[in-house]
Amino acid sequence: WITNFANQRSFNYHYIMKTMSVYTEAYGECLIGIGEHLSGMWQGNGQKLDFEYYGLYDLEYEKQNGHWIENVRGEQTEILTQIERVLEFDEFEYQPDAETYTYRFKANVAFLSPIHRKEMVGSIRFSGKDYRPVEIWAGLPDSSVYWMVKLSDYNRLRSIKPPVMKWQEHTIDTGENYGSLKKRFNLLDIPYRIKRGNQKVEINVPGYISADELQRYFDKVEMTVSRVVDDRADAKRSLEINEKKSVIYVGDRIFGSSDIKDGRVKFDAIGRPFVALSLRKPQDISRRLLVEINDETPQIVNIDNPGKMSKIKLYFDKTFHDMHVLRAQLLQPLHNIDFDL
Repeated sequence: WITNFANQRSFNYHYIMKTMSVYTEAYGECLIGIGEHLSGMWQGNGQKLDFEYYGLYDLEYEKQNGHWIENVRGEQTEILTQIERVLEFDEFEYQPDAETYTYRFKANVAFLSPIHRKEMVGSIRFSGKDYRPVEIWAGLPDSSVYWMVKLSDYNRLRSIKPPVMKWQEHTIDTGENYGSLKKRFNLLDIPYRIKRGNQKVEINVPGYISADELQRYFDKVEMTVSRVVDDRADAKRSLEINEKKSVIYVGDRIFGSSDIKDGRVKFDAIGRPFVALSLRKPQDISRRLLVEINDETPQIVNIDNPGKMSKIKLYFDKTFHDMHVLRAQLLQPLHNIDFDL
């Protein structure tokens, strides 16, 4: 479930941490793989302080005395990192509940009270409708110290804007079609400014976008989808996949990037993201497919209802954001582009 949780698009959260000397409470919104915005209150040692943060990619903005201070992003704007650390446990026990699925586990929250770390317990509740987590709680049984986060409003948030917008400018030496670049960035759905010059293109993007993320926006991507066959005699080639080096037999190529007409990233009834592709013409789709994208590890995708079809759902081991970027890369191809970082 933790993988599916991390693969969502977004969620809102209500966070509380209580120790023997400090009480912290905050409300936030998280756009997974991109950033967060949270505001709240810290109370301890007779003091009470309000705080507000934005975290976007590798940068963080903290409000101090009415001004926004830019720093390297810290864990206070990484709620997913905090959740994953708390949930580092080996066993969990199901607790019957009429409306939700509740599990208890041995919590990893020694930071709340190191001398009582062995006494810490935890519970996690999942929605009975879509199986997404709605509350994670960890602490001492008497609640004298605890850490808690309530999760809600999954996949409603579409963007987080920084409190201060700075731009980074890059010059591209390319014969790339100007319209192709504009379409790629429109599909990515991020702010940008672009200007055409003599054999050059100047493009401005928000300053918080990291170099690695920006490189993906310009990447050339090739995807090939082939049949997976059972009999070696029917195979065009064999391939080792995953860490166990399992061997599969690969048959004919079914379609590739140039055969894709349109695509959307959606969620199914239990909250799993997938890419819904429309092909230029119907193809004979087999039950098991091999999907190869550039030099990424190949993935096996299972199809529930194989047959002749022009629309297909592909479930990848990727986050919603990564699928969103992949969609833009597939729908608007670009040649390899070098640009100054």
